Amino acid sequence: MSAIKSVNDIQRVLATGGAHLGDILFWALNSVDISHADLHSIWVGCGLDPNLLPEDQTDGKAFRQAVRDTQVGLTGKLIRQVEDDAKRLSFAVVTEDKDVGAKEVRHRQIALVELDLVTGQIDVSGENVLDDTAQKLVKAAYDGRGRHNGRDIMLTLVKTMKALDAITLRDRGGVYWVPAPQAHNVAALQTAVRLISGGSALNVVPVFDTADGRAALSSATTLTLEEEFKKLSEEVELFLQEAPRPSTLSRRIAEFEELRSRARMYSMVLGFSAQQLEEGISKMTATVEALLAGITEEKQAA
Repeated sequence: MSAIKSVNDIQRVLATGGAHLGDILFWALNSVDISHADLHSIWVGCGLDPNLLPEDQTDGKAFRQAVRDTQVGLTGKLIRQVEDDAKRLSFAVVTEDKDVGAKEVRHRQIALVELDLVTGQIDVSGENVLDDTAQKLVKAAYDGRGRHNGRDIMLTLVKTMKALDAITLRDRGGVYWVPAPQAHNVAALQTAVRLISGGSALNVVPVFDTADGRAALSSATTLTLEEEFKKLSEEVELFLQEAPRPSTLSRRIAEFEELRSRARMYSMVLGFSAQQLEEGISKMTATVEALLAGITEEKQAA
């Protein structure tokens, strides 16, 4: 076998099996800067769920994001929040001087950057209104209004992976397997990423049925399902000690049913047995339903 040097090489290797089991996805985002209106238009135009999109960048959100971005790589300066209420949001630019001999760290505020949440105006005051950090913050805050960057798109893609019933194949995410029934959404998502930024790409590697491939995906999928079931079950154990609100119990019942639905779909695609997991889900669902019924009876009796 020749060396694998590209995504196309991987695709050729994985295309030698039988039926299509799904796709392995990973992405590269580059120079993303898009208005909320354009992002919404592209996303919906590709047939994707608009509920997966980030909220529009309000003045306040853009200001806070600008603070986070401006802080990256700062040396000798800090940006610290001063005020945050319904009318005003402000951050101070502070110099930090370390005196190793005296074993002291001295701080001095040199500028205050304030956003009027009513008018949207940003003002700089203080000792040095022309401070480069303060001016960079102001520009980033204005530029960020109504726009989204690579971080926003990355979070949107992660959210979309969950909606596509994806299984994480690498710790901390980044590489996912999406089962074959979602192939049309995968194709739509690939187009959307390309249109959002010409330098970005959603790499899609089709996976076809081989013994090793099926076994690996079954193992990863089973582990993910079991971890989700364990987390929900641990919450139920806490509910038995102190019953939460009825709405919380109703949500957990829905989450167990959603987990059951995904387990059935995965087992159908990959051919593994999810019987034991389904039995556990049924048991936990019955426990939560009994708790909910008990709370309802108590309220009616009162």
